[in-house]
Amino acid sequence: MPRDRFPAFTLIELLIVVAIIGILAAIAVPNFLNAQLRARIARVESDLRALAVAMDSYSVDLGNLPPDWVATGGGVQEKGFIRAMHMLTTPISYISNVNLEDPFYTGVGKTVGFPGGGSYQDSSYRYYCYKYGWGANVGHIQSGYVILSYGPDKFESFGEWCGVRGRGKTWNGVFAVSNGIRSDGDIVRPGGSVDCNAWQN
Repeated sequence: MPRDRFPAFTLIELLIVVAIIGILAAIAVPNFLNAQLRARIARVESDLRALAVAMDSYSVDLGNLPPDWVATGGGVQEKGFIRAMHMLTTPISYISNVNLEDPFYTGVGKTVGFPGGGSYQDSSYRYYCYKYGWGANVGHIQSGYVILSYGPDKFESFGEWCGVRGRGKTWNGVFAVSNGIRSDGDIVRPGGSVDCNAWQN
């Protein structure tokens, strides 16, 4: 049988198919990555909500919030890492687990960076109670707290300052999904009397 009697695709047809596949991939891959990012944001919001309920329950029962300076083995003091908040799990279990990891923690070299340099070496969510430490000295209402994640930019954006008035309307310390899911800022969950919109005033 002559060669031209066999059915086959031409080079042009194959190139068209490859181009169509490339276009579909270019559309699908960013959407897939954005779906992953939205899932991480949803996980953080769920974790912070559960932690806030535990903090509030602890406060109702004991009349005070947990301190954000926690003594660990060897007398070392750790500043506001949720994994050190053992008083939320024992003797009363306000939450089943505080070994929660921030999904936006970089993990590279076990650090998360500051925009201006430096880093933390802890993958946990961070907790600030303004009755203790610097919070009482910078104008925070002392009955409040914030719990925060590093957010999609993976930098500490100083979201712990969200309740301090006078930050200025251009401050990007708090993540807002309305600015885009890849925008700057920490994902912050306030509690007590802290108002994370106060910086806009």
